[in-house]
Amino acid sequence: MTVHLVPVTPSLEQQLYQSVASYVLPWQWMGQPNSFDGFRQSLWARALCNFELQQDGKALGLAGAYGANFQNGTAYVHAYLLPEYQGSLYPLGAIGLMFDHLYSRYSLRKLYAEVLETTLPVFRSAIDSGLFDIEGRLREFVFANGAYRDVVIISTSRDGWIAHSEKINERVKRFREIAS
Repeated sequence: MTVHLVPVTPSLEQQLYQSVASYVLPWQWMGQPNSFDGFRQSLWARALCNFELQQDGKALGLAGAYGANFQNGTAYVHAYLLPEYQGSLYPLGAIGLMFDHLYSRYSLRKLYAEVLETTLPVFRSAIDSGLFDIEGRLREFVFANGAYRDVVIISTSRDGWIAHSEKINERVKRFREIAS
């Protein structure tokens, strides 16, 4: 039941592209090129890394980092679960592995994520616990689901991640025990 980070497969790229076509994928990819090749280029543009979240050989989604600024020690992170896994705790351990990878491999001090205001409740417990901080809000920044929506910028620091990673690993362990 362990989730792993593996190189992104062409199969996952195709599934993600189909999600773009059906407007299921996050707002960042809406309005991107209509061709599969154009989508693949946008997926890898400015990418520091992209990983497929995988369990027992089955793709659960994508997680990665982009827009790294090594002078400032910052990068943006993103994660997307395929629709059938959204709302589950399956990828939590893999996203933790990605944060460990980013903080141990690169000279990063802070990771940022841009999230639609409508998805902010997913991050509420992480914000309340201090793992993530709300850095700012871009008001009516994107048109999604029939209305202009705010984009909220959240972040976690290297020190914040180190302080919370043990608790997260324990939560993942408990989830695995319950699910097995």
